[in-house]
Amino acid sequence: MKAVKNFESMMELTIEDRISQFEIDFIEKDFGINIPGEIVLFLKKYSGMSVKEKVFYFREKSVEFIVNEFMSFTRVYDLAKSLFGQNIRLFPFANDPNGMNYFISFEEASYLKIGVLAIDLSKDFIIIAASFEEFINGLKREDGVQ
Repeated sequence: MKAVKNFESMMELTIEDRISQFEIDFIEKDFGINIPGEIVLFLKKYSGMSVKEKVFYFREKSVEFIVNEFMSFTRVYDLAKSLFGQNIRLFPFANDPNGMNYFISFEEASYLKIGVLAIDLSKDFIIIAASFEEFINGLKREDGVQ
C-alpha cells in the first residue's frame, strides 16, 4: 500500500452525528428526561469516541478519574434502561478503562451533576463535578500537553 503524500489535497468529509436526534428523542421519551442542548450537541459529536483529554482531577478527594471513551447510543441506552428500571435516574455518558461509568444525574437532589456509583454496590452516587460543562472543561491530557 502506498503512503498518502498529500493528504491536504483530499476533500474533507462531513462526519455524521454520533447519536442521531431520533435516538436522543427516543431516550428522552423512554426515560422521561430532558437532556440539555449542550449535552445533546456533545453526545452527537463524541459518542462512541475516545479523546486525548481524559484525566479529570477531583480535588475534593484528591483522586484522578480517567475517561476511556464516551459511550455509543447502544451502551448508553442499555445501561440507562437497567438503571431507570431500578428507579435510579442516572444517565451514563462515559466510562473508564476498568469499566466504571460516569453519569449525569436526573435525581432531584443532584440534578445535572456528574458522578460515579460507589464501587461497594451501595449504589451511592458520588458527585465529582457540579455540571457537565465543569467535567468536560476539567479534562486534561495525560501527557500534559494543553
